[in-house]
Amino acid sequence: VTSVTMAMHVAIARQKPVVLFNNIFNRHEFHLYGRGVVLEPPGLSCLGCYKPRFDARCPVTNCMELIEPARVLDAVSAWLPRP
Repeated sequence: VTSVTMAMHVAIARQKPVVLFNNIFNRHEFHLYGRGVVLEPPGLSCLGCYKPRFDARCPVTNCMELIEPARVLDAVSAWLPRP
């Protein structure tokens, strides 16, 4: 479970499952090789804005808060190894 960081690159290189948090990059730039999922805030047309902080044109103060914990748990559970 990571955002777009070096941890993501290491996990991909080591062929590990990835649950990737993304809110500023184009989701089509990521290739997880069938071993993961990209989670983004739902229902926003402004993804990919690259703003360093909130401004008056943003529809929400912190769009990452729109990703429900249950959605993260479901994504992680789907990629856990089965006994």
